[in-house]
Order: sequence, then structure tokens, then C-alpha cells
Amino acid sequence: MGLFRSLLVGYKNHKTISERLRKELPGLKGFSESSLKNMRMFYEEWSPVLESSDTISSISPIMIGEIETTSLLSAKSTITIDDLELFCNLSFTHHIRILNGEKDIVKRWKYIKLSLDNKWDSRYLQQQIKDNVADKYGAMPSNFSVTIRDSRDAIKTLNMFKDEYILDFINTEEIGIRDMADIDERVVEKEIIHNIKKFIMTFGRDFAFVGNQYHLEAYSEDFFPDLLFFNRELNCLVVVELKTGNFKPGYLAQLMTYLRILDD
Repeated sequence: MGLFRSLLVGYKNHKTISERLRKELPGLKGFSESSLKNMRMFYEEWSPVLESSDTISSISPIMIGEIETTSLLSAKSTITIDDLELFCNLSFTHHIRILNGEKDIVKRWKYIKLSLDNKWDSRYLQQQIKDNVADKYGAMPSNFSVTIRDSRDAIKTLNMFKDEYILDFINTEEIGIRDMADIDERVVEKEIIHNIKKFIMTFGRDFAFVGNQYHLEAYSEDFFPDLLFFNRELNCLVVVELKTGNFKPGYLAQLMTYLRILDD
């Protein structure tokens, strides 16, 4: 870091540095004037955050009640090993998109995680930042503090799921619908079942499909969750309920009912 600082902070003329590097090292790529400016910005924006971290530790000591399902990366005084792994796995181009488009440190961490989890390319990431999608990923209700006592198991569970799934195998034009928002839930379900292998690959590892409209009977009533999966790693059933439009509290109550029945 010290050498990098002396090269980029000590010299104000990025063009001169670029020309000298190319002259002394013919064939060298990646050190254009604009690239050097981006390197300097990357260093100046992130070095205070990384160097001021209290400690680098494992993530397991985090208190279970403090875990957010949408982001394990919040405003940090401690940079964890998991954080650094996420940070280093993101391409430099992605980092520059984030630094140019978002000034808030918490949202920057969110975009790092969202980009990796959802495999966003840099252009799509840029549009997501422009649309300020980070604000849409607030903390959801969680009963982990009651049901999962071991924080390591909770982290593993959270990491098993993504905040967003791209179902690009559902071709809306072929089924006569122009706007994805107008698709009926049954249409989505039908397309998922038809492409179940692709959906499982999108959904994540270790998932096995149990059935759709799976019949459950309890309280003298019949219930039919949209999709039911089994996760081998977590050794548990996973219910997926398909909804269109904005989230409603009743959806969560419906899911909790299904989970109580399955637990019994």
C-alpha cells in the first residue's frame, strides 16, 4: 500500500505516469491515464475503511439478534474475514461502478454483496445503483434468535439464500405477456415446474424438488404451498410461495402457517 500511495498520491499528473510506465515497460496494459485515476480513487476511498478496522476476525462471534437477512455487511467498525473475501472476489470494474455511483459506505457494502450473490455484470450493477435498489433490501422479520441458537448455523442458513433471483428462463414474450409485473403467479409456477432443473440451479446448491401445490392437511383444512423443496445441507424443508406486487404482511403469516404444519 505504501508504494502504491507514493506512486499515485505523490504524482498529480496521471498522464505522465502512464506514459512513463508504457515507455519503460513496452506492452504493459491496464495502466492508462483513466485506469490510474480509478486506482487512485479506489485506494483513497477504501484504504481509510480497511486500515481503520478494529480487527480482522471470523464472523461467528456476531450476536444472532444482530443478523440482517438482507445483508451481513452493515456499517462496520470491524472488517471480518468474510467481508474481505467478498471484497476481493468483486472485479475492479464493479468496484469502480460502485465508487462512482454510491457515496454511502453501508450501501457500497450492500452493492458488493448483491453483485456477487446475483452475478450482476457491471452495466447492470450501474443501473441498479442508479435505481437505488439498495434501499429496497431492508431487514425482514426473523425468528433465528429462537430457532437457531448457533450463530454459525444461522450464517450458513442466510448464505444459502439470495436476496434476488433472476428467472431469465421465463420468456414473457412466448407466453404473451409484455410486462413481467403483470404475470399471474400460476404462470410463473408453471414455467418454474417446466424448467425445474434450471430453477434449482438458480435457486442454489443442495436443493431437491419435492413438489408444487403440495397438499398439507391441518386444523381440519387443506393447504397447498406453491413450491416445496428439501435442502440437503441444512436438512430441512423449504417453502416457496409465489406472489406478484408489493409485499403484504399476510404473505408472511401464510408462510408461517405452512412452516408450523411442516414442523409438526
